[in-house]
Amino acid sequence: MTPNTSLPPPPDLLYGQLYFDIQLTHVFSDTKTFVESVPDVSPSEIVALYEHEKILPNFNLVTFVKKHFHLPSFPTSTYTSDPTITPKDHINKLWDFLCRPADTPTEGSSRIPLPFPYIVPGGRFREIFYWDSYFTMVGLILVPERMYIVRGMIDNFAYMIDQFGFIPNGNRTYYLSRSQPPFFAEMIQLLANADHTENIKQRYLPQLLKEYKWWMANSDQLTDEQPVKSHVVRLPDGAILNRYWDPLTTPRPESYPEEEGHRQKAQHNGISTEKFYQHNRAICESGWDFSSRWLIDTKRVETNHATDIIPVDLNCLLYSLESLIASTYSQKGDWKSTTPEQAAHVHEHLRKSFLQSGGLVTTLERTGEQWDWPNGWAPLQWIAYQGLKNYGFYELAAE
Repeated sequence: MTPNTSLPPPPDLLYGQLYFDIQLTHVFSDTKTFVESVPDVSPSEIVALYEHEKILPNFNLVTFVKKHFHLPSFPTSTYTSDPTITPKDHINKLWDFLCRPADTPTEGSSRIPLPFPYIVPGGRFREIFYWDSYFTMVGLILVPERMYIVRGMIDNFAYMIDQFGFIPNGNRTYYLSRSQPPFFAEMIQLLANADHTENIKQRYLPQLLKEYKWWMANSDQLTDEQPVKSHVVRLPDGAILNRYWDPLTTPRPESYPEEEGHRQKAQHNGISTEKFYQHNRAICESGWDFSSRWLIDTKRVETNHATDIIPVDLNCLLYSLESLIASTYSQKGDWKSTTPEQAAHVHEHLRKSFLQSGGLVTTLERTGEQWDWPNGWAPLQWIAYQGLKNYGFYELAAE
């Protein structure tokens, strides 16, 4: 698919062959490093310099990159844990290390500048992430002096919706083809529950509608002959559900060498290059990158088929978005639809199969992937906890 030229270009398009040469020769051990480096002159000048100098005797690519780019830093690397303080105090201290001020636009940077402060995950993840941010807000909103960060992060997401029509995976140019699990409605509900001084839902209704429009794009074009397009899928009974999807059929700029290896295996097994990359990008939009959930063969990443799957959690989030939009218009909404019998069945399955000493495991597949057994991820624990409480299963929720 042809890239949208109205969006700021990602590093692979900005630097062309220079980008590929840097990534394929492993100038950096972490392929995310270069795509977040900032040039000391314009990207076009860098490319011209490279084309001129690379044919010279004794040219060294590593030296060239270090001379012409400012490499990303790790601000959290200066943090030192204090074993004498409580976990609560430890977390409170971390916020100052993980909080970033409003961004200043920088030519050639992959960072999409945001107008308000925000929290980053830390380490190599130096940008805001969409769905991670909701769970950060769940904690921050309990601390009155941190409420301004919650508001700022929500306003940053509203800003990106107004700029791009949706919330990208994160505030990087190379994330502008995909989103993440749509938690914006949950963020608005969270803030509305904590702040009764203004009509929060009405304030953000335009952005809620824009995000919903993005996820439902092309739903009016679905037919029996073409039941799938973009993020939408038409079922035989006419119902429309959603899937994770990315229009691009190319490797992700931040993970090019790794994906090239998986692509070769996929091609060897008869899977087209374009389809492999599109499935791979869809997995990343899900936030579960990577997990056996998306694989035909649970031991082989190259067998991913994420765009063929209609995820129940994605559709639950979009139902929540629809409900919030409806309740904002009518001042009432229906947030529960699962029957007690269905809920009881899920409860029993979780208790017998998924519940372990540390919480709920992500899946029952032992693949070595981070979103599989035996790992349990905080966002999923929170979702399960809230769901169990909603249906009266307080004992399992407490466990």
